[in-house]
Amino acid sequence: MSKLYHYCNASAFASIIGERSIWLSSLSLSNDTMEGKLVGATFKTLFQKNNLDEQRAATVMNALKQLEELIDGLGFCLSEEGDILSQWRGYSQDGHGFSIGFSKEYLEMLPEKKEESENGFSLRQMIYDPKEQENALEPIFSQIMQDIKDGKLDMPYPPTLLTGYGDPTANEKYEKEKNRYLDAIKHMTFKILPTMFHMFTLKNNAFKEEKEWRLISYLLKGHEDKCDFRISGNRLTPYRSFLLKKLDIPVIKEVILGPKNITPEFVVRKFLQQNGFSDVSVIRSSATYR
Repeated sequence: MSKLYHYCNASAFASIIGERSIWLSSLSLSNDTMEGKLVGATFKTLFQKNNLDEQRAATVMNALKQLEELIDGLGFCLSEEGDILSQWRGYSQDGHGFSIGFSKEYLEMLPEKKEESENGFSLRQMIYDPKEQENALEPIFSQIMQDIKDGKLDMPYPPTLLTGYGDPTANEKYEKEKNRYLDAIKHMTFKILPTMFHMFTLKNNAFKEEKEWRLISYLLKGHEDKCDFRISGNRLTPYRSFLLKKLDIPVIKEVILGPKNITPEFVVRKFLQQNGFSDVSVIRSSATYR
């Protein structure tokens, strides 16, 4: 696979080519209501498979929930396939738009060329199969599960008249156990942090036809983490733009015109050439859709 395709309407196509930039937009505001939430759902499944009761899993699940509420993913969505009818319908103005075939090698190289002042981003492939999702999270889950088995996440209870009777050091022991517990919680939080890199790569299996890859950048909600905003439909949407810098390899290899796109091919070729995108194949969709 040497190309990854971005489906878009004519306006977005003109912006990408004319401004030589791409926009990574909020993924939590996408059409998938489980976007960014499948890490928690997968952890819950793994806890159930390991016969762990809800009470003992609650500390971890609450930490994962807080992470979900803290982080949004900004993404530029791509597909392995450049001429899929469902993609034309859903993401390309019902077939009136374009499918841009980016060089996969270029997209892998682009994040490495960012400036120090720029936010980071990376190219990631979506995981649809529930078993593969579990496998992706298994290394992190195993560490957390071992801490639970070792009792590190068991909450201590303050001494009562009954439990502390006859033990003058009961309060001191409780304080020591409480500090041990708080330290274990802090370490557990650090251990689950890497799950943020899976939050926006796990996707509901119903979307597997899209064969999606993404350029992903992470946005901290409620913090001084920079982004821009645009109007999308009837709401504001956070996004970050990244320049398509000139590297030693082509940016775009192919452009496919949607089945309802009436733009002449020569117009598209001329537009691409005048904006520095040479040797790009321009073809029409093979879909007989109208």
